[in-house]
Amino acid sequence: MLKALVAVAIATPFAVGAAVADPGPVEQAVCAFTDPAINESSGLVVRDDTMLTVNDSGDTARVFLVDRDDCSTTSQVAYPGGARDVEAIAPAARGERAVWVADIGDNRHARHDLVVVRVPFDGSATERYPVSWQGGPQDAETLMVHPVTGRLYTVTKGVLGGQVLRGPATLDQGGNVFKPVGETRGLITDGAFFPDGKHFLLRNYDTAYLYDTAAMTSLGDFDLPSQQQGEGLAIGPDGRIYLSSEGVHAPVLRIRLPAGLQQALDGDATAEGDASKEPEEDASAGPGSDRVTDGHSPDQSSDQSSEEDSDPDPWPWIIGGMFGLGAVVVLLRALRPR
Repeated sequence: MLKALVAVAIATPFAVGAAVADPGPVEQAVCAFTDPAINESSGLVVRDDTMLTVNDSGDTARVFLVDRDDCSTTSQVAYPGGARDVEAIAPAARGERAVWVADIGDNRHARHDLVVVRVPFDGSATERYPVSWQGGPQDAETLMVHPVTGRLYTVTKGVLGGQVLRGPATLDQGGNVFKPVGETRGLITDGAFFPDGKHFLLRNYDTAYLYDTAAMTSLGDFDLPSQQQGEGLAIGPDGRIYLSSEGVHAPVLRIRLPAGLQQALDGDATAEGDASKEPEEDASAGPGSDRVTDGHSPDQSSDQSSEEDSDPDPWPWIIGGMFGLGAVVVLLRALRPR
């Protein structure tokens, strides 16, 4: 009995803290992929009535078009040139009926044959462009296309952190070097721009990070719902967030931004500004650079503000601790010899 009472007293602050803390975004299962051929969804695009996805390494060069209501495969679009390690898919610029597919997976940091392919929906010819990263080969699983300018971005998948790299304004068949414009957290598996292009969202296996495009600074992060191996992320025309995962018959989840981040997004959207404004290239940005650190300016006050925005609220745990302390005191008094 005594051990049980002690266990309850110890657990009380954690239970109270968890009960009053922000539970994070609530997911809604849209549907689950019905096609067993979609077994390693590593990227996702959401259009008005269609979702598009691609498989990870080992599949042929194809894009699956999926019904947005029931996740059944409605068609496939094959593209020439083969596929080695396709890791991402992104919608083309606003108004274009096409997607970009990125064959950029490079776990061993040794590939020199990375490509991005523009795959149109109207039957016109695909466009295939070789790409590389300034500084040498790196693994990457993310492709984003700015909805206004059409410029391509990727994010390297470092364990402790990655770089946001931007492609040339105009792609060339002879080669295209993507250059660093910012830094991110580690193990990023996908990302997408919001419809106005002023912000983008990145994800890894359990967390999402919201960024300001022009300043390349982080506005905060939040936990993602549990998935088998969550890798894909898309933002629909209405700004809702969609998540896909590897695995046969994996569900597609839909979530909203947490209220605080949505307010920041709405506030920036109403402010005057050019949606096509993008960050300036910084060839020196890299894993040792102090120009941008985890998406923040090196200015100390800015770091403190960012940490306050992204760190969890301590008050639920303080309140829980007070309850727990009170429970321990009552327990000790009850057990005191009479």
